[in-house]
Amino acid sequence: MARLYALFVALLFGGTTALSFVAVPMLFAYLGDPSLAGGMAAKFFAIQNLFAIALALSVLAVMRRKLTANTRKAWIALALVAIASYGLVAPLIVSARATGGNLALWHAVGSALMLTQWALSAYLTWGLARSSSEQTLSN
Repeated sequence: MARLYALFVALLFGGTTALSFVAVPMLFAYLGDPSLAGGMAAKFFAIQNLFAIALALSVLAVMRRKLTANTRKAWIALALVAIASYGLVAPLIVSARATGGNLALWHAVGSALMLTQWALSAYLTWGLARSSSEQTLSN
């Protein structure tokens, strides 16, 4: 169970890091059309949010009792942030783009939520790096 948990955390951190700091910036650097790059980035972030939600809910359902209180809270926060990003902010970004609304505001909120997801995944990864796995998972 500990190895499966480590795999989940690694996938979450690696995916969030690669998407946020490599893939999306490369879209804007190489596609040349910001609206095209933005549309692709939105699809990438939607997939990442759905992945984070599914992963967090899976971990909480299967391993909840083995997690420390702080680790459990981090997974819950991760799920809530991903749900807010996917279900609330992403539609507001689309609406702002279509209607001339405050796109900069909603883009900033979406970016902050993605950065929060990354920070939570980094926290969970850091927990795995501790010298004893018993600090993250109890027996």
